[in-house]
Amino acid sequence: MKRTLQLSELAPYLPYGVKIMRPDGKTILTLEGMANGLMIFMEDDQPGNTYGDMLGNKPILRPMSEAIIPYNGIPIDEDGYCEPNDLFIDKNGVVAVDFQAGGQTISWPVKDMHSFLASLFKEHFDVFGLIEAGLAVDINTIQK
Repeated sequence: MKRTLQLSELAPYLPYGVKIMRPDGKTILTLEGMANGLMIFMEDDQPGNTYGDMLGNKPILRPMSEAIIPYNGIPIDEDGYCEPNDLFIDKNGVVAVDFQAGGQTISWPVKDMHSFLASLFKEHFDVFGLIEAGLAVDINTIQK
């Protein structure tokens, strides 16, 4: 069964002005909301909104491999950041992020999950693996 884009995968991005690539592969609009299973888009040159279903419309997201997270307690690069390798929940239910730093993998428990996830959604990172599933567009593939 083919995976389809779900409302629950778009909803966290709504407060942060996520852009959507329309099915024509050229038109990019800002997602303003969702109602009755339809996406609500804002068009710059239109006084009202445009509507569309979820088929073929794809959010434009950043791959998680590009996420950089500041953290003071582990070996990091010269700019004060490290790149996450994986986000996971351990056997005790603690959410953690694995980092590769200084040639070793280090796990960092996430204490404030809400703020952590909100920062990823705000920067339009692909938290749900939508790019790999073909349900989102990698921002790096769009020509300016």
